[in-house]
Amino acid sequence: MCVVVSACQNGVAGVPTSTSVTGTPPGSSTSSVDSSSTPTGGMATVNACSLLSTSEATSLGLPGAGYKMNAGAKSGCEWDGSSFIVIVGIFTTAGLADVKVNGGTVSDTQIGRYPAKQLKEVSGGCMYSLGVTDKSRVDIEVTAVSGGDPCPESLAVATVVEKKIS
Repeated sequence: MCVVVSACQNGVAGVPTSTSVTGTPPGSSTSSVDSSSTPTGGMATVNACSLLSTSEATSLGLPGAGYKMNAGAKSGCEWDGSSFIVIVGIFTTAGLADVKVNGGTVSDTQIGRYPAKQLKEVSGGCMYSLGVTDKSRVDIEVTAVSGGDPCPESLAVATVVEKKIS
């Protein structure tokens, strides 16, 4: 079985393009969510891997610890589950208005306290972008390993992540 993982290389979400991934193995240190009131909503110092605890990830069918990655985001983290691959990216210079559709289908929605966009990608992935401020957002992108609709999993992860961002 061959699995292809892609991520947005240009720092703006949309149809992913292949890029190299650099990471830190699971179990590396993480930082806590900064609740300061800054133009990025306090997201500039947040480690994306801290947005899902080990127990939360496990309850979602993911391995307990994600690993840091470079996906064009200020901070990115990936969890490679047996059914889904989940990527969480924090963007501190691009808001919801900057989400690129690139042939996918986008719809406006709300996740908890945040306006959001759901992007059904032409590649089969599903992404929720949560607008933290006009110029910052958190993207949750899910790809199904063996086909199927990844949107319910993406929404489940987005609902957990939303509770931890400020």
